Amino acid sequence: MPRRRSIIGIILSKLLGLVVFLVILLVVNMLAFFIGNPAFIRAVQLVNMNIWLLISISIILFVGELFGVLLFPFNLPAPLFNALGAVFLLRFIYRVFEFIESITMEGIFSLFKWFSFLIYPLVFIIVLVGGYVGIFARALRQGREQEGPHKPRTARKRKERHSKDE
Repeated sequence: MPRRRSIIGIILSKLLGLVVFLVILLVVNMLAFFIGNPAFIRAVQLVNMNIWLLISISIILFVGELFGVLLFPFNLPAPLFNALGAVFLLRFIYRVFEFIESITMEGIFSLFKWFSFLIYPLVFIIVLVGGYVGIFARALRQGREQEGPHKPRTARKRKERHSKDE
């Protein structure tokens, strides 16, 4: 069984990841002054324009992971946060596709716009259902481990027990 992460470990790793991301973004923004490539500058602008979306995704998935490490009844909100974070992440991916489409001048990614009203709820439902299936499967597995091993009853043993009862 995989080792469960501690809440302190999750908080420290997520904070460190966010700080590293912001430092890299700062360095990339400074490099944009020296690099004259228009595609690079537009890519930096894309990240800058979506910084709050990226931070929101990080926070939502962080809260989902915090709930995920708790024991059974307390981890039930985790799939909700994970599903919401997945929808926000999908929105950012769509924005990246739009950015790539604007650079390449191809109309391939515009097809996703027609299906986005289906894809957003579908991703939400898949992540939500998958999360709850994982939670309940883990809870059942832990319940069986606490009860101990069960010996399967064979038909012969049932018949012997039944004949003794009579």
